[in-house]
Amino acid sequence: MPVVMRKLIVVALSSLFVVVGCGGGSSPISPTPTTTPVATTPTPTAPTAPTPTLTFTPQTAAPVGAALALFPGSRGQEAGKISLAVTAHNLNGIVTVYGTLRFDPTVIVYDNWGEGDWFKQGPEAPTIDWSFGTTPGQIRLALSRTSAGLAGASGSGEIILFRFRPAPNVTSGSTTIRWDGPSVRGQDKLRELPLNNAYGGTVTIQ
Repeated sequence: MPVVMRKLIVVALSSLFVVVGCGGGSSPISPTPTTTPVATTPTPTAPTAPTPTLTFTPQTAAPVGAALALFPGSRGQEAGKISLAVTAHNLNGIVTVYGTLRFDPTVIVYDNWGEGDWFKQGPEAPTIDWSFGTTPGQIRLALSRTSAGLAGASGSGEIILFRFRPAPNVTSGSTTIRWDGPSVRGQDKLRELPLNNAYGGTVTIQ
């Protein structure tokens, strides 16, 4: 075989090897695997506790004689609470009201208060000392019309209002509210006026 022809064959084979070598270099890139989403369990939302309902059952619906009594208040009512009015019945010439309301502090607690209209009566607006103290399980009253020369309050009506709410973590239960040492006095604050009865009642939470 002529030398020129032999060189052409060698060059051709070399070129073929180069082409084959270049095509068979590194391995093909593997496709990126698809990431499977991680399943998440939603955090359950704690159910909202229902607002408790407070009701009041008076000891009597018809007070007898000269009396103090508790009845649902004409205002100050809110969901989950109850407003009660210390109410005068058939009282005459009253200048001061004393007494203590007692209840179970593990069932209800004092929340707020409001002025009653009955103690404000008269042709001139009286000056009133709305003194009361609260400790767990009791409210101590020492209310007084301090305006000199004014006649005392008479008749029937709301003297003062107290609002109660359930004690912490209480969703049901009941407690009586009773009077301890109630008294009323007139212009002569040293002398008690007749008070035939003092009625309480029962607060129920449900």
